[in-house]
Amino acid sequence: MTAARNASDRAGHPAASTRARPLLRSLAEASLVVLLAAAYSFYSLLRHASFGSAGYDLGIFDQAVRSYSLGHPPWAPVKGIEYNLLGDHFHPIIALIQPLYLIWPDPRLLLIVQALVVALALVPILRILDRRLPRVCSGIVAVIIMLSWPMQGLIDFDFHEVCFAVPLIAMALDAIDTRSRSYFLISSALLVLVREDMGFVVTMLGVSWALRLGGVGSGSAAGGRTSSRGDRILGLCVAVAGLAASVAIVRLVIPAFSTAGSYAYWDYGNLGTSMGEVLRNAVTHPLRTLGIAVNCRAKRFTLIALCAPFLLLFLGSSWSLAALPLVAERFLATGATLWMARFHYNGPVAVILLLASADALGRLRNPLRTRVAWVLGLSLLSCTVALAAIRPFDMPFVTLPGKVSSLKSAEVEDEKTAISLIPPDTCVSADDRIVPH
Repeated sequence: MTAARNASDRAGHPAASTRARPLLRSLAEASLVVLLAAAYSFYSLLRHASFGSAGYDLGIFDQAVRSYSLGHPPWAPVKGIEYNLLGDHFHPIIALIQPLYLIWPDPRLLLIVQALVVALALVPILRILDRRLPRVCSGIVAVIIMLSWPMQGLIDFDFHEVCFAVPLIAMALDAIDTRSRSYFLISSALLVLVREDMGFVVTMLGVSWALRLGGVGSGSAAGGRTSSRGDRILGLCVAVAGLAASVAIVRLVIPAFSTAGSYAYWDYGNLGTSMGEVLRNAVTHPLRTLGIAVNCRAKRFTLIALCAPFLLLFLGSSWSLAALPLVAERFLATGATLWMARFHYNGPVAVILLLASADALGRLRNPLRTRVAWVLGLSLLSCTVALAAIRPFDMPFVTLPGKVSSLKSAEVEDEKTAISLIPPDTCVSADDRIVPH
């Protein structure tokens, strides 16, 4: 029995690997999660202490979660008097943090929660990688992706609801890999609560489920169980539900909470004035749409930085479809900040591309699979090091020594003194970097 199980693991058999290991199969894995969460927290708290955090967005989310904890809607006075944050973006998942605010109502709590949430993504990532790659290689690749520039950008950008998408997307793909319907439905449902655009991601995850488990020859990918009509129906239902959820949230829910009565982030003038018009133009003019997505240096650099480390292996897996909505909404928009290789936008995309690449690798036979797996790890490491040397601005952790030295600077001391002079019951206007304090 043991020999058969070990042979199955080496062959990359998903179901056998799942039976052979619990969620946290070893103390080493749990330790990695703790170490990652500690490293993320240390950086975030240090950045906050040196006045690197800002009202946009840490101050905004602090006020919203604080309001939730007091039994009110998510009011965010930084955005406006009686400004309901659900009229800005749809992220009810942040309400899960409110019980912790009853214990410690402090913006630093949000930074620690984000660090832990992102670090927990390591668990489903390792589960998927372990089924396909050599055990040591999967651990190295997982750690590299968790310390890569997309994750650094996410941790560096104060607190943002998109942090919840990182583990939930990995969990949904893990559910597809293990053919767990309840696991898949729960992950997808929670993902819709992260942000209004995640419904489109759920749509693609539903398509991936249908293709993987309801298609011809999907039995081996689903742990030896044959495909079924029920799996196709489930995948299509999830796809439709995700699409309907995003459309309803953008067109009905957010406007209902917005003081302006509309969705404030429609930024696709190059393609149309409505969601339907954009979709129609994208389908009827695909080359023009593709041209918009790569029509400037910033877009091309970010796309290359995202795709090149994975050697385009992700193109061999239907899982990569989940990245399409996240990429399209950024690179087809007119807002330049969305194209940058900085900020929080790239974290979920990097996780999808990694796991799709691993899925594609799983179709190769040994020893080729093992060799390509090590090449993938080397590529990820090389690209991370190269970006740190070429564009340290896009690798925030590189700036850690400077943040440590700035703690004793005259500017930081003056800011602390100014804050100490404000009575706790006084409302003031403040610089963006002082607001969270």
